[in-house]
Amino acid sequence: MNNSTTGPVGPTQLSTLQITFITLYAILGFIGTVGNTIIIISIITVKKMKTPINILILNLALAGFLMSLFYIPISMITQFTTNYIWTHGQAMCKIYYTVTLWSVQVISYTQVAICINRYQGIHLVMKKKYRMNIKTVMIVNLIIWIFALLFCVPYLMYLRVVPQRNNITHCLLVLPLTSLDFAIDGKFVSFFYFMYAASYLLVAYLIPFVIMVMFYGIIIKGLRQRRLSRGNFNNDRNELHRSISMQRKERVIKLFIACVVIYFIANLPYAISLLLFIIHKISWQIFISIRYYLTILQVFGVVSNALLYGYFNTGIRNYSASIASKSIRRSALITQTPNTSFKTTSLKTNFAKPLNDFKMVKSLSSPALVRIQRCNSGKQLKTASNVVTVV
Repeated sequence: MNNSTTGPVGPTQLSTLQITFITLYAILGFIGTVGNTIIIISIITVKKMKTPINILILNLALAGFLMSLFYIPISMITQFTTNYIWTHGQAMCKIYYTVTLWSVQVISYTQVAICINRYQGIHLVMKKKYRMNIKTVMIVNLIIWIFALLFCVPYLMYLRVVPQRNNITHCLLVLPLTSLDFAIDGKFVSFFYFMYAASYLLVAYLIPFVIMVMFYGIIIKGLRQRRLSRGNFNNDRNELHRSISMQRKERVIKLFIACVVIYFIANLPYAISLLLFIIHKISWQIFISIRYYLTILQVFGVVSNALLYGYFNTGIRNYSASIASKSIRRSALITQTPNTSFKTTSLKTNFAKPLNDFKMVKSLSSPALVRIQRCNSGKQLKTASNVVTVV
């Protein structure tokens, strides 16, 4: 596909535009890796967050983490350092493109599963047997990964490191020739390549997009009808609770719709341009020139999941805040000296006897801990509430 004979690009040859793209890649890669890691750890470790919808979000985070880990670093090297010359070997050729395609499809199918889950949660409230539980969602996630991997089989079979002129190598999808191959405007078109690209566009993007538009349209229509049917609600506590619950559902739906729209805006242009390139509607030079922008869009589409879900999901946001708070406290405690005086910000007073029966004694092992001892007995209280961390 790439017949360029240009050698690797050195650091001094990078243009201002390329440096800008490298900076964007680095920022998005950092946000995607850290953000998706926090989402994964929070959902796995916090028991209250193990809900069906969060397990589906975990699937998105896993796919986004793989994209951030594999796609972004190698894409930066191949685009800006080696000028699309492949220097990473045969094994990495298969792994890089397969993991990328695999992750993109997992995100698409998981978005569909989230859409169906939201539909069930709003329109099938009274029919619990039709709603997803954690076990069902785990099975759905497994099916998504397996189905997406099956679509990647041609990549595993036919990706090759192909040598070209001047000992330049490229990682290419080399599909077998068939009698069904055809020509457009006198230019050869591989039938398998054309069908694979068309199927990818259809299965990974268009069909999921149509399904999500349909289900989210039904959900939005149902929510509006419920709001209109209530009219002016009274001050009854149950009615107020239902109104608040409805507002929360509407915010969640808006969040998911935003994720879907951003994802497809970010990924559809690349899939369409690839198909147009295969049928020679755009040249290789044009495809390469717009690829910088298309790949940045793809990366942003993946990273946006971490940004949106991490910020708007209360559980994930609180977990992130707690991690940051603990890190700041730990750093502050490390930098403090033993002679530093400490202030107690808060004390638990739910002891068996009044507070004046106790005195504060600094711990010998750590200046940041205060142990509370009883004056009359001299015995330490060993309950967890009697050890107070001082900030």
